[in-house]
Amino acid sequence: MARVVKKSSKLYDEYKKTRTLAILCVVLVGVFFVSFGVSGIVNVATFGALRFLPFVFSILFLASGIGAKYFGEKANALKAGVEGEITTAMIVEELPDDYVVYQNIEVTYNGKASELDAVVVGPTGVFIIETKNHNGKIAGSYDDPQWVQHKVGRQGTPYSKNFYSPVKQVGTHVYRLANFLRGNGCNVYVNGIVYFANPAAEVYIGGAEGNTPVYSALNGGATRLRERILGCGDRVYAQDIHRINDLLGRI
Repeated sequence: MARVVKKSSKLYDEYKKTRTLAILCVVLVGVFFVSFGVSGIVNVATFGALRFLPFVFSILFLASGIGAKYFGEKANALKAGVEGEITTAMIVEELPDDYVVYQNIEVTYNGKASELDAVVVGPTGVFIIETKNHNGKIAGSYDDPQWVQHKVGRQGTPYSKNFYSPVKQVGTHVYRLANFLRGNGCNVYVNGIVYFANPAAEVYIGGAEGNTPVYSALNGGATRLRERILGCGDRVYAQDIHRINDLLGRI
């Protein structure tokens, strides 16, 4: 099995923070609901200014409810992203022993940084895997800067939303990592791959594939992903692999 090097994940850190805020808002909903009830049975005429307490607690109750909904939905979205990254790591971990997988590393080139979901280094080359855990129907083309996700909401209402093309996104990552390595004496080709890890995603991407394939769990993407890495013809010398692993291991 490949060796997996896990770095601190900004996505996971953001998920934990957002989940904590969601839980806090839920607690506050309960607190302000009880406070509203208690204040409502108090003889407010006796306490003068305290007659406004029910109104204040009702506003705080509503605000906490909105916060709980917002942070709860955001936490669920972030959780899905974290689960997608874990799924991809488990897939590439099954590569042979002479491969190393780096999770959640950040490389900087020309003052701009890219956080990479997974980088695979082995005798067949260097690969950046951009993981998406979207569900629903995904449509676009390799040349489009924006793709579309078609989903059905909780109330059964269909809706669509655009998101930045992961092919374009991984292209930027490839550019920065390749130049980072080149600047440190490793002139190797860097491959980009997009993987939709959610088996509930139906992915329809048109146009010429180019240098960045798109795989999905629904269509045997796990096997195709490993085959792409193992079958790549970009052989890398042992000394270059050692140098790349040294560089990435110190990030």
